[in-house]
Amino acid sequence: MALIAATMLPLLAAPIADAATTAGVTFDFSNGARVDAGSSVTINYSITNLPKGSHVELRRETGSSHTYKVIKTLKAVSGKGSVTTTAPTQGRWGYRIFILNSKNETLTYRGHWLYAYKNISISKFFSYKPDNGSIGIGSHLLSYNVVADGAAWDVFTTTHKSTCRAISLKLGRLPESSIMKADGKRTVKVVQTNAAAASVQVPVDTYTTLTAKLTGAPFGVHLNEDPSFWPALTYVGGTVNCYTPSGF
Repeated sequence: MALIAATMLPLLAAPIADAATTAGVTFDFSNGARVDAGSSVTINYSITNLPKGSHVELRRETGSSHTYKVIKTLKAVSGKGSVTTTAPTQGRWGYRIFILNSKNETLTYRGHWLYAYKNISISKFFSYKPDNGSIGIGSHLLSYNVVADGAAWDVFTTTHKSTCRAISLKLGRLPESSIMKADGKRTVKVVQTNAAAASVQVPVDTYTTLTAKLTGAPFGVHLNEDPSFWPALTYVGGTVNCYTPSGF
């Protein structure tokens, strides 16, 4: 199978076509272009005016060099069809369908991006040393990445656009020591510059979760808002679903 460098052709190019043909191809991803890494991906395509003797190939960027490689040979007939393949690892990947003539010359092609998402730890997003561990909260064992000071209103905020579409937090509060009382509730928020905040109240010794969609804008996590008089530590674990390993 021939490899084609990603830089040779633009993703959405005008046909590089034999003047005697009017071959055409379009396609889309049946479940949208944002999917889980390694999940099943179905591509719906339509081919028109396919010349005799031509063939059709589905190509995708592969490897760290993002070189295009043939991953499927499609049925060489005019009309509609579909093909199912597996999404690659986390990243943004180019897909193209090529129509080639009997001499293996490109008549036309169409391309789209596919974004493959994977969960990464919330500890990647904040400029402090993570305090990883696990602790019992109610009847749950909470794996945490952050311990927020009971007396503080801790605000962790990104300053750049992210490559993420969702955040999922697991939360719990406990007294700072066995001889200290803790009561009331604390509010934990996920805030974004272009969307309404998502929030939840976290009572003492109660396992709580918070999930929010992310828009790609800078976002922040606000811990221990509305602090009560009696301090308690807030334990926070969770993941962010992104198409790059860094989240940016």
